[in-house]
Order: sequence, then structure tokens, then C-alpha cells
Amino acid sequence: MPYIITIAGKSCEAMDFAASELKKYLLMMSPEGSAEYRIGLFTQFGIRSDDIADPELDDAVYIDTKSDNIIAGSNPRSVLFAVYRFLYENGCRFLRPGRRNRQPFTLKIERAVQQECRDRSRMPSSA
Repeated sequence: MPYIITIAGKSCEAMDFAASELKKYLLMMSPEGSAEYRIGLFTQFGIRSDDIADPELDDAVYIDTKSDNIIAGSNPRSVLFAVYRFLYENGCRFLRPGRRNRQPFTLKIERAVQQECRDRSRMPSSA
């Protein structure tokens, strides 16, 4: 079963983009994986937002992957923030913007250098 991303309630441009970003980066991080995620607004999942002054202007996120696989935000922009937060917490890093920097970051070592001394107390100080 591949990754299934469901948008709860009425879809909009920001939530469509959040769903496509979530699927794209999950496939980059784990092509063989499979899971089902639901994304949407707090109101669509019955998540209380009493402590948020203005849910349309103030961003708040909710991520529950232990039981329901819900990624939610207080407004559509917050849903995108929640998706990026979820990806970040799972090891995805966004190092640079741009299409050519979408590949997972890999470090290439061109040569190995051996330390001059095993005993670091005898190494010359740089101070």
C-alpha cells in the first residue's frame, strides 16, 4: 500500500500543496514505505483551539501519528507548517531552496586524514 494522503473537508490551494509536499517528501525519504495520513483544519477534526486568539491569523499545529495519523493546523497555512514540522521531526531537512536541491543531502568524503598524535594532550594548540 503506498502513501495515502486524505484532505479532510473542503480543499483549498494551500492544503492541496501541503498534501503534495507530504507525499513527495515521504516518497523521497522512504520509497518502499506505506501509510495513510489525514490533513486538515482543527475544526474538521474536532481539535479544540480555545487558547488561540484568532485561528485565521495565529498559526497552531497538531500532529498525532501514534493513533490517528492526523496532521492539522488552525488555518490552511498552518496545515502546510504542520506538514513541514512533521517531515522535519522525521529527519527531513530543507537545506537550500531550489529545484536542484531537492535530493536528499549526502556528504562526500574525498580523502581521509589521519591525526598526527594519538594523545590529544600532546597536540599543538591552535590558541
